[in-house]
Amino acid sequence: MISGRPYEYRRMSDQALISYAHNLKAEVEHSAQGEAEWVCPEEEFTRIVLEKLADEGTLDNPSLLYQEGSFGWVKYKITGFSISDTEDRILLATTVYSGELPPRRLVTDEIRSAIIRALNFYKCSCDGLHEKIEPANTEASDLARRIYEMHDGIDVLHVVLLSDCNTGLGSLDVGETKDGTRILVDIYGIEKLHRILGVGLTRDDIVLDFEEATGAAWPCLMTTYENADFDAYLTAIPGSILADIYEKYGTRSSVPGCTGAPKRQCRVEKDNSGGADPLHRLQ
Repeated sequence: MISGRPYEYRRMSDQALISYAHNLKAEVEHSAQGEAEWVCPEEEFTRIVLEKLADEGTLDNPSLLYQEGSFGWVKYKITGFSISDTEDRILLATTVYSGELPPRRLVTDEIRSAIIRALNFYKCSCDGLHEKIEPANTEASDLARRIYEMHDGIDVLHVVLLSDCNTGLGSLDVGETKDGTRILVDIYGIEKLHRILGVGLTRDDIVLDFEEATGAAWPCLMTTYENADFDAYLTAIPGSILADIYEKYGTRSSVPGCTGAPKRQCRVEKDNSGGADPLHRLQ
């Protein structure tokens, strides 16, 4: 006999997601209409979401910065940024906003295009974009200049895609730039925003592939109590692996038992996608 409870749960979950999407769109529209001058809905959506993610501690002090253009034949676009205090990590945000209800599915080409344009802003900035941005002495030209001056010391480039659409994707480690800067991509579609902002989780999981990092599966000791509602396992993580995780994810990598930060989960998952394309997981 097949129980109907999973279907009922999924239906309630879908209803909660759609309700959250309605409320978020209403907040965007109300905020945009309250401005003295017309504000692009995508820009207002970005501002609201960046502020909420910062308040939840998911992103560290992001600032709204809407900049779109071309550098030669290369198109770029960002909608926000942040730079760590140590200037070794930079976050570039980009946005795909549709305003459609119920939320539609964001197709792979849209995701890929948005991420590549954000990466292009970084690359173009390294190549002197600040000298071409008009008018000069704007926040966008200042950011491009800072990247140009400090890019040799940037260890991690973190690209964040924000969207009111369903994406079905989370975090990606897409490799490195030619000068060795590690590229991380986080995709915050409506389902992930609902999970973090609508339901009240403090942060989203980081997915780690320890088998790929060490070449073998790790032995784990089962520590679950009798009649517990969940399974728990204990393993030992080498300090070199933890150092690499912190380099990639910064303060987001704080986990219970490692740095003592509360309310943080670390999920281990094996990725079998393979492929030479640094964005192969978007295919």
